[in-house]
Amino acid sequence: MKTILLMALLCCMTSQSQAMSPFEQHLKAISQSTSAFYMYLLSNGDKRYMRQFKKSMAHAHQSLMASSTSQDFFTRWQALNPKLIFSRDDEGGMSLARNTRFELREYLADVFLHYQKKTFSNNQIDALFDRIHLANLLLAARALDTVSADYGSHINPDLEYSIDQNKVALQIEQDIKILLTLDIPPHKKVALRRINSKFTFLKASLVNYETKTPYFLLYSNISSINKLLSFNRHTKRVASYD
Repeated sequence: MKTILLMALLCCMTSQSQAMSPFEQHLKAISQSTSAFYMYLLSNGDKRYMRQFKKSMAHAHQSLMASSTSQDFFTRWQALNPKLIFSRDDEGGMSLARNTRFELREYLADVFLHYQKKTFSNNQIDALFDRIHLANLLLAARALDTVSADYGSHINPDLEYSIDQNKVALQIEQDIKILLTLDIPPHKKVALRRINSKFTFLKASLVNYETKTPYFLLYSNISSINKLLSFNRHTKRVASYD
């Protein structure tokens, strides 16, 4: 009965998420929840971001439970969840425990690195769209993480080198170029060109953690890219992954 309930909940997600494997859905949702979580901090408690955080966290949990990934991710996820809370000082300022920030950062990095083990080919249209989608969300989450940290743009060196944000950005650009050369519906090419334009505009903020990130603008544009990528598919998925 528990399995049936989880699958029913997953069916309520967007059509874009349905095209992804449960583990890919988890990566998408944990990236979105991380961005919303830090936007809540940066906005000093705007409840809109907390609502988005809770919604994405629910999706992240459902999709992880429906996946067949290693027990390590389940164990770490269960340990991390209760720690994702902010504390307030006497003046009403908000903060997050540094160890919790590192733990969330490391978890998201490891989920993405696990996803990257997937094998791609240039004719896997849906998989390329998914990779653009997931990579954008990852870069946004990491950028908002660093800009919201009370100790500046410091990234744990091990994590900084495990995920090279410049290489991730380059992969996004290459995937967009590949898709634009393929025989895909005109409305998807229009969407891709808009995504490319938005990504070019945001790229410096996504890859250079020393710059002053306009985080409200960043979050807004990433949300716009997310919507552009959430259209129905007309091609059959070639590969699956968990």
